[in-house]
Amino acid sequence: MIKNIASLLVLAYALTGSYVSAQTVVPVEFDRLRTSYESARERAVRPIDEKYLTELTKLQDTYTKAAKLEDAVLVANEIKRMKERLGEPVAPGGPALVAPTAPAAALGGSGQEVTVNIVPNDPNGYRLGGVKRGDTITLQYVSGKWKGKGTIASENPDDPKASYGEDDRLVIAEAADANGNEGKVIKVVPPETATTPFVYVMQTSRNDVVLRINVGSQRKQNPGYVSYKMKLVR
Repeated sequence: MIKNIASLLVLAYALTGSYVSAQTVVPVEFDRLRTSYESARERAVRPIDEKYLTELTKLQDTYTKAAKLEDAVLVANEIKRMKERLGEPVAPGGPALVAPTAPAAALGGSGQEVTVNIVPNDPNGYRLGGVKRGDTITLQYVSGKWKGKGTIASENPDDPKASYGEDDRLVIAEAADANGNEGKVIKVVPPETATTPFVYVMQTSRNDVVLRINVGSQRKQNPGYVSYKMKLVR
């Protein structure tokens, strides 16, 4: 009896194994139907995703202009997620930040302190806009790393022992020209501002002042971003 039961179990196992093995071969009709469904679903959903991405970009711009940087970064992370879902390129090393704009008029020029995020892959990293002669800009490092030539955000611009000297320092500069080339450096921000904030008095009036990485800002592959506290006193 036991021998017969054992034989039946072996037979059942063999039959079950054959069934499972057979099911791994997807029928042509089913594969065609599933492919058709997935393509139709992609065509229906993609316009909705693209519209959502467009509105997210507008919202991020609104937040950055209002100096709501934490909210802007939150939206930037969602933008990155949606771009990955849509198969669009995403800047490596951090959130897909749109270069924020904080015109001097928006800051009031009265010493209001804001935290700004500066990206290293845009020659207009962070736009200050119009700044007048005699205006005082105060900058203090908060956090973050970036790199002007590489794919890993390993450089702290506030570190006095930076690997590449002044190349990865923050600078106050003129905006990019019409061809997207880096503008003239106005002042290199020194290291150790986390303990001793850097104060710079503008020597001339300009309508196109930006904060950016010192060298290599035109490389779109540059990773990371840094955060500084900033005050503008007029």
